[in-house]
Amino acid sequence: MLSNAAIIRNGLSSVGLEIINSKCELLIANYTTSKEQSQTSKLFQDVFLSISILDPKLWQLLGFLLHQESTPLHVEAKTKVLDNILKNLELIEPHQAFFISNNCQSANSYLLRGAPCFKCDEELEVFDTDVETNMEKICHMSFEKQSWPRASLPIRHVGLGLRSAADLSLPCFLSSSHVCKGLINRLLPFLTQNSLTGM
Repeated sequence: MLSNAAIIRNGLSSVGLEIINSKCELLIANYTTSKEQSQTSKLFQDVFLSISILDPKLWQLLGFLLHQESTPLHVEAKTKVLDNILKNLELIEPHQAFFISNNCQSANSYLLRGAPCFKCDEELEVFDTDVETNMEKICHMSFEKQSWPRASLPIRHVGLGLRSAADLSLPCFLSSSHVCKGLINRLLPFLTQNSLTGM
């Protein structure tokens, strides 16, 4: 593995390109003991100084999670980011704040499509509660228990378009899995149906 990395580095160097070690991440996927993992990490750090060795629970590819057990952590992280954004929206005009808030939430569907977030009931409930609480502040109103489900309907159905992450998590993941199934079967034919759906 280290020799392959060296070949890539030398090849890039031959055409005038240089690897910035501090921006590189090492994912050690095949090891049997912590000792072997430690040895592999040391070998890479000796050759590629300041390279980052990531914990498997933090692995991502193009923003998608590679480790299912890390899904709750990522949902919690998204909740904190959204909470900070919504709190700052209180400083601007309510209509603009409402528009930006809706767009921020739609961006989270990327995580819902790429990870089995539907298994994280508690984390999604916290996420939805944060949205509701902050929207009450932006709109200067209080959503009652029965009115919030109506507010979370799409605008075309006379709602506010504040979709519930808990409600969308399963449909988002299933639709994404279905669309990607054919491509994944061609690229990784050895995977079973269960591993494709994460269920």
